Amino acid sequence: MTTVRPDTDSVEEPREDYDGDLMDLIPAQRDGDDAKFHPLTASFLFFHEANPHILDAIITEMRVLWQAGVRRCGIATVYEVVRWRLTINEAAEMARVGDVAPDRTFSMSNNHRAYYVRLLEHLYPGVVGFFDKQKTSEAENDRERWLPIAVRITREAQS
Repeated sequence: MTTVRPDTDSVEEPREDYDGDLMDLIPAQRDGDDAKFHPLTASFLFFHEANPHILDAIITEMRVLWQAGVRRCGIATVYEVVRWRLTINEAAEMARVGDVAPDRTFSMSNNHRAYYVRLLEHLYPGVVGFFDKQKTSEAENDRERWLPIAVRITREAQS
């Protein structure tokens, strides 16, 4: 079975010594960051850096809900709306330029939702409590290490 590593675009064969343990750490090196994170955390950081517009889209949908009077919501609801809108936008753009590659799809991992909640709560303390969240999430672990990296990625994308 081949896999795509989150830190590269290359496809590689699985390591012979890999035992299936999800706790194997993946390096997330960026601008001098020399940290190793849980694979879910590393995947989120790589995804967020490549797709900073996702956070903006989540914020936009949160505002729509807030204006409608919603004061508490599950991140899955907002995430699915964002996924739907971005999928439709990509499909429309592909049709516009004549790109009919059937194997090309837009993908947002559900594993990233918990990270987005914590990032949003850090950047915008006024939204704390808007999203339901579980304390057992991997996003709670090493939060003091991954959150500053995610904040820096966000600020760099905004500048």
